[in-house]
Amino acid sequence: MSREKVRKDAVKGASAANQVVVAADKEKKKAGRGLDDLADLDLSSVDMVEIVFEAGKLGMALEKHAVSSVADGGAAAALKVKAGWVIRKVNDDDMPPDKAIIMKHAAAAMKAGSMTITFQQPLEDGKHHCIGCDKFIDAAQFDGAKNDLGAGPGRQTCCSCEEFADFCG
Repeated sequence: MSREKVRKDAVKGASAANQVVVAADKEKKKAGRGLDDLADLDLSSVDMVEIVFEAGKLGMALEKHAVSSVADGGAAAALKVKAGWVIRKVNDDDMPPDKAIIMKHAAAAMKAGSMTITFQQPLEDGKHHCIGCDKFIDAAQFDGAKNDLGAGPGRQTCCSCEEFADFCG
C-alpha cells in the first residue's frame, strides 16, 4: 500500500508540474501573438479623432455637444470637421452634452493659444447620433420620431428614446 501511495503521489507531482509548464507555454504564445486574438483588440477609440484648432474662430455651430453645421471657409471646414460629429473632449477634459460648458472650455483654451478637440464620428455611412442614447445608430431608427433626422444634429432622437421619454413622462 505504501508503494502505491508513493506512486500516486509521484504521478500527482508530475501532473502538477506539467500543468505549470502548459500554463506558462500558453502565456508565452499569447504574448507572442499580440493583437491577433480579437478578445485582446481594443476598439474603444477607433471612432475618435483629435483635431488641433489654432486661436481664432472655430467655424462651426454646436447644438448640445454635436456639430450642427460647418461654415464654408472656416477653420473647421479646413480641418475636415463634419456636421453630426460629437465633441467628447476639449484639451483632454471630458465634455458633457452642454454647449455653454463646451464653449467656456474652448474660449479658455483659445486664450492659451491652441486647443485640441476630440470628436466622435460615425464609423459607417448612414449612422447618425441620437441625443437620447448618445450613440450613433442607423438612420432607419429615427423614422417616425418627432425629432427625426430632419431636426438636425444635436436635436435628433431615435424612436426608442422618444418612446421611453413618452412612457416615463
